[in-house]
Amino acid sequence: MQPITLTECFKGAWRDTGRTLLKMPVLIFVIFALMLATECIRDRLQIASQPALDAGAMSPGKSVLVLFSFGMFILTMVVSSILSVRVIRYSLFGDTPRSRDGALGRYMTLLLIAFGGILVFVLALVFATAVLIHAMKSGGATRDLKYGVLITYGVVYLLALCLIIFVWTRLSLLFPHTAAGGKIRWRSAWQDTRGHFWVMIATFGLTTLPIMIVSVVLAYVRLYALRQLDVSGLTYDISTFLSTAATVLSMVTAATCSAWVYRRFAAELQQPAV
Repeated sequence: MQPITLTECFKGAWRDTGRTLLKMPVLIFVIFALMLATECIRDRLQIASQPALDAGAMSPGKSVLVLFSFGMFILTMVVSSILSVRVIRYSLFGDTPRSRDGALGRYMTLLLIAFGGILVFVLALVFATAVLIHAMKSGGATRDLKYGVLITYGVVYLLALCLIIFVWTRLSLLFPHTAAGGKIRWRSAWQDTRGHFWVMIATFGLTTLPIMIVSVVLAYVRLYALRQLDVSGLTYDISTFLSTAATVLSMVTAATCSAWVYRRFAAELQQPAV
């Protein structure tokens, strides 16, 4: 294992981000333009269906918005996978030619498993909560324990979020590993991250913190424009443009950061599978 420090991971991730922007301008611009166009279309669909959303009623416009949002999620997952694999391989191997080893397919499979697992976990939690609420209503205890119930649910969902973050972080080395052409090896990834959870959280957090701050500010400005039901003003145009650019930049930076974390902690993963 190479003696790479947190500072070296931070500097290396941002240095590789700059190199990637210069190396893959066409790919990054295409992804940016695609995401910008879909964001603008979704916002216009949302404004068009706003009366139905406020009334809680189903309408053709609302149905189109739901389907389009789902399509956007799939599209984002595909383009982020393509970009992440390209960026990680460039960060790890530079311009060294690599054979077609099915990295993109395994990366997307891993992403589907991860999101599928989170979805199943969240749905199970929602179902358990609904059953508990129904049982408390049947027993007439909801009114007496109203605030206690709300606090309990808040704690449960907070703990669930912490659990998701913990498991995701412990298995996060699989993403750069599969992007590099490796197979999905759950046990090896879990072993390599043992005892490194907080260091990995700090590395990802500090590396992406500048973009996160900018993204939150831009998201607030964009949300304000949408609340005014205005997608033709200069505020909306600038905030949407910059917000999309920040999203693409965060995808690149997260990928380069994961490559450096992989360099630092992946030991068993980099050994030949037996």
